[in-house]
Amino acid sequence: PPGHDVVKTLIAALALLLVSSPALHAQTDSSIAVGVALTLYDPASEHTHNPPSVGLIARMRRGSGLGATIGLEWYKSEVQTTIGGQLVPLGDMNARPVMAGVSFTRQYSRYALSGALVAGYSFNSLRATPAAHAAYRDRFALPDARIRISNCFAFRPDVTLWYELGHHLAASASIAYVYARPTVTADSGAGRRVDPLNISATVITFGLAYGVF
Repeated sequence: PPGHDVVKTLIAALALLLVSSPALHAQTDSSIAVGVALTLYDPASEHTHNPPSVGLIARMRRGSGLGATIGLEWYKSEVQTTIGGQLVPLGDMNARPVMAGVSFTRQYSRYALSGALVAGYSFNSLRATPAAHAAYRDRFALPDARIRISNCFAFRPDVTLWYELGHHLAASASIAYVYARPTVTADSGAGRRVDPLNISATVITFGLAYGVF
C-alpha cells in the first residue's frame, strides 16, 4: 500500500541520516522561532478526505545532535464508511494526536536536516451526519444510534529540511506519515456495530518561521 511505502522511505531516510552522521556533540546556539505553515494531506484510505490547512509552526534551532521532540499533528478529516455495500459519509472528524519521541539533526551551514520518530495517543471526535444515522437505521436496524469514534495509538516518522534565509528568518519543508486507526461504533437499543477506520495520511508541510529568542 502507498502508506507503507512512505513509512519505509522515511525510515530509510532516518537510518541514512544516523549512519552518515559524525560523532554526536553538544547542541549550542539554540533559538526559538514561530511562524505559519501550509499543510497538505494525502490520506492512506479512500474513505477519508483531508483539506489543506494553515496553522502555526514552532522551531528550536540547534546544532547537530540527538534530542527530544514532541508531535502535535492535529487535523480534520471528512470520513466515510461502507455500510451494506454502499459508501456513506460518516461526518467530520477531529484527530488530535499527542506524541513524543526523539529527533536527530545534521547542520550544514545554512541548512539543517532532521529526522524524527514520535509516538503517542490520538484523541478523536466525530460529528456524525444525518445520512450516517439513516444508513445505520435502514441497513442494520439500529434506530437512533449513537455514533462515536474511538481514541487510538498513533505514531509519526518525519524528515524536515530547514533553510536559514537570514539572521531571524527560516523556511522549512517536511514530509511525514501519521499512522492512526480508530474504530467507529454505532450503539442503539437494538444492538451495536463496530467498524475499523483508517485515518492515516502522508503529510507535507511548508513553513516560514521568525526567531523570537
